[in-house]
Amino acid sequence: MTFTIREATLEDVNEIAKVHVSSWHSTYTGMTDEQFANILTYESSHTRFVEKLEEDNVFIYVAEHSKHGIVGFVTTGPQRYEVEGYPGEVYAIYLLEEFQGTGVGKKLFIRAVQQLEVLGFPSFTVLLMKENTPAKRFYDHLGGKEIKQSTFEINEVVYEDIFYGWDNIHSFLETVK
Repeated sequence: MTFTIREATLEDVNEIAKVHVSSWHSTYTGMTDEQFANILTYESSHTRFVEKLEEDNVFIYVAEHSKHGIVGFVTTGPQRYEVEGYPGEVYAIYLLEEFQGTGVGKKLFIRAVQQLEVLGFPSFTVLLMKENTPAKRFYDHLGGKEIKQSTFEINEVVYEDIFYGWDNIHSFLETVK
């Protein structure tokens, strides 16, 4: 399969929103209550990515397939949470279900981490739901370590999150070459 990893543009927002909503539903349906799984809409996702692309410190990269268009994306930038010693963060990575396990997710993740290195961050985290076993396997495989747990509430249901961390961006990028 031929994929191109490139920085997203405003022209990509429609496809990014479609990937976001489709991947969100395939990931969270059955893992969460129905309201959580259905909380994301195409309209809210579209608006969100238009806003994100206008931010100076947020970077979005897409995986574009030669025949299928945009099949995944990753967002990255400065840490949004209080996680001492980890100034960078990979905010989100989403792939259409049929492209998971093809290696494109790893390529997107590496590209996001390369951007964090360019920004001068020595280390980084990613935040995921504790119930998201496929994501945990993905980050374990990439050398991430659980460093912190937290909770959040949606519609009076409490969910658990895990922060995975990588202490050294340079070492991570040398390892995954």
